[in-house]
Amino acid sequence: DSKIIKQAEAALLPLLKKAASVPALTRIVAASATPACRQIAAVVLRKKIVKLWPKLKRQTQDEVKAVILQQLASEPERPVRKSIAALASQLAKALVPSGKWPELLEFIARCAADASPAVHR
Repeated sequence: DSKIIKQAEAALLPLLKKAASVPALTRIVAASATPACRQIAAVVLRKKIVKLWPKLKRQTQDEVKAVILQQLASEPERPVRKSIAALASQLAKALVPSGKWPELLEFIARCAADASPAVHR
């Protein structure tokens, strides 16, 4: 029912403007049993993360970055992995030039050096 969908969207919009939505969406990306939920959470997070990033505590930022890298390495579903990669790319554009995500560059180097085809996916 489109009326219910519009009501749900209206209820979500104010929540997505809050910094607390970042760790909440990150938990969904990491832990949802449903691939579609993980993918949607990654897409929504990609759209919101740069704007909300400065509002997060340093510890939360570090946790989010770690989860993104962990999920890039372990996500079994290709469409979800692509959405997580797009999320990582969006965040990297904001953080890498200023040296605020060295772990990403280390992760990329490890993946490039790994001989396993599964790592290169």
